[in-house]
Amino acid sequence: MTQETLPGELLEVVNKRLDDGDARMGRLEQSVAENTALTAQVARDTADLVEFARAAAWIGKMAKPFSYIATIGGAIAATWAAFKSGTPLK
Repeated sequence: MTQETLPGELLEVVNKRLDDGDARMGRLEQSVAENTALTAQVARDTADLVEFARAAAWIGKMAKPFSYIATIGGAIAATWAAFKSGTPLK
């Protein structure tokens, strides 16, 4: 059927549905563009978090050796203080 053979009311209904579909498609395209921009932002933010996590992991790995050094230093300081005060060692 061509446009000339469709009854006037049916033609209006078809045109309205096509216009509604076109408007909906435009909204979907806009939503996809916004979603793409937000996804790119999340990717950048996530990269920053990964870098922070790597730095935190490095600090965590260094904490254990530093605690050993601090413990040894404390033991040496306590032994020195005991010698200076004249406390006999057991």
